[in-house]
Amino acid sequence: MNATNYVVLVLVWAGPVILIQWLIGLDLLLRRWKVWIPSIVAVSAFMLFVDGTAITGRSRILNPTQTTGGMLPIVNMPVEQAVLVIALVTMCVQGMVLMMYNEVLLARVQRLFAVFKRNPRRPRRPTQG
Repeated sequence: MNATNYVVLVLVWAGPVILIQWLIGLDLLLRRWKVWIPSIVAVSAFMLFVDGTAITGRSRILNPTQTTGGMLPIVNMPVEQAVLVIALVTMCVQGMVLMMYNEVLLARVQRLFAVFKRNPRRPRRPTQG
């Protein structure tokens, strides 16, 4: 396994989730940016500190052949692990903010499924009323 594979796998895993959150709720997230951006920064900083402490104290050991060797200087953590932590925190915080608008999101997802459910090749029958 190549040293950059870990970062690629994290981005392939987290990227679609974050993209879906932004596609469905971009306006809602932008409306509440003062909530989720500081939350991501604060929680990520805490998690990076705790994880970096565990790695430095050798209670968590990462295989050096699976990392690129780049380290974050303050927390002494491999960049790949930092990307994972920040991606996890981003998905969780944005998900929690979006859940405050669950009725709006439910309606949007239902409309999205309705669009995909229709077959564009088959003409719709008029409703009888």
